[in-house]
Amino acid sequence: MAPSLQLPVRRSAAIPFTDIFGSVTFSSPPLKPSKSGHYHGPPHQPMLEEQFQRLTGAEKRRERRRRDAARQRVRMNEKESALEEMTALSERKLRALAKSRQVECLERLQLLDYRDCLQSAHEMERDIADGWYAGLPN
Repeated sequence: MAPSLQLPVRRSAAIPFTDIFGSVTFSSPPLKPSKSGHYHGPPHQPMLEEQFQRLTGAEKRRERRRRDAARQRVRMNEKESALEEMTALSERKLRALAKSRQVECLERLQLLDYRDCLQSAHEMERDIADGWYAGLPN
């Protein structure tokens, strides 16, 4: 049995594709247009501070805007996840409260039912004592 050939797994954005001659090659993903119709390359890598220092004024402003937008996205994602967490927590609390109210209502109904039964028994005892059932056959 021939040993199986295993290719190293790459964790990059490279994808295999077959060209018109049938050979498989790896390349970076094809450029895709954004909503505005412009073509963008692979995701932006964070810029080192010394690279930032070499930029011109307009490039620095652009980079600062990009960094601020990235920070804003991170903050929004954190807020959304915190809100989802709080919503889930409040839903659990509401369910627990509803469950306790249901139990409380059932206990009240049982108590009321018991009181009603007790009251009927007392009324029946009074009726018997008054002779209301005296004419009924045993």
